[in-house]
Amino acid sequence: MKLRDTRAKRASVLYEDDRKEQRRVSYKNTDIISIYNGFYGKPNCKWIIKRRYVTYIL
Repeated sequence: MKLRDTRAKRASVLYEDDRKEQRRVSYKNTDIISIYNGFYGKPNCKWIIKRRYVTYIL
């Protein structure tokens, strides 16, 4: 799992495990971003909390 362009307005997530799962998930003006197939509230999912230039993975 790679993170890139964390300073940009959009948080871009690129999957490198499977090429079938290589989806770019991006939302504007959103602090909490789900990176598990782009679904919110799904169990066993990882969350990104974006604060200014720092990206946290929970």
